Amino acid sequence: MNQKLTDFFDRQLSSWPLASANYAKLREVEIRTVEVDGYPVRLHFNPARAVSSQAKLDPGSIAARPCFLCHSNRPEEQLSQPLLERYTLLVNPFPICTRHFTVAASQHEPQDFDSSRLNDMLRLAHAFEGETVLYNGAQAGASAPDHFHFQVVNTDWFHMPVETPLPFVNRIVLQGKNPAAITRDFGSLHFNTVLCNLFCRYEDHQWTLVVFPRKRHRPIQFFDGSFLVSPGAIDMTGNLIITRRDDFDRLEAEDIADIYRQVSL
Repeated sequence: MNQKLTDFFDRQLSSWPLASANYAKLREVEIRTVEVDGYPVRLHFNPARAVSSQAKLDPGSIAARPCFLCHSNRPEEQLSQPLLERYTLLVNPFPICTRHFTVAASQHEPQDFDSSRLNDMLRLAHAFEGETVLYNGAQAGASAPDHFHFQVVNTDWFHMPVETPLPFVNRIVLQGKNPAAITRDFGSLHFNTVLCNLFCRYEDHQWTLVVFPRKRHRPIQFFDGSFLVSPGAIDMTGNLIITRRDDFDRLEAEDIADIYRQVSL
């Protein structure tokens, strides 16, 4: 973990009981591995993530609630640090990983991705070498589609490399040492950035950008109540975050494959 991130993280947990308690609870997360078409998918029973994964994302609900990423609405205990001219570094108080940060736009701007945001993502990955920067499209897992943000998580948390393909998940990998070339290649892809998840990492003097094109955010099972599974970026790597005990106990290989095939383009 980058030392600057570590210092900031430690200061935050020492001064914010809610965040400290939620990171401590990660030690209690249960994990169950299910073989799906010969690939291990890990189910993480993490009920605290229900705040994000089950958030109401329709325009009316978004308009009715204060934006939790805006400075004026954040808890007094939440520390912040300016980053890359137009962003603010925050510790995510409802973590998936053992080190989980949010990089929020300093201004209230929608979760729209363009070439300037890609440039910022590459810069973030370079600044936090070895860590993983991720992006959830506005209709692909973002719990705050009204306020632009990235996330930064510790790379060693993933049980398989983000680049490893699951047979039921479509992904595109771009690699290189020239950010302009990666930006050019990304621009040649044809997919809806509102419906995508992105991962970016800088290691060994090169960037790796992984694109997960999506066709929908939530599967049918979420809406009929049979499984409250709402895949975001991390879920697309074979780590399904489960917030309901019954779902954690009942999900089997055919259910998991069906959910992935519904949301992956």
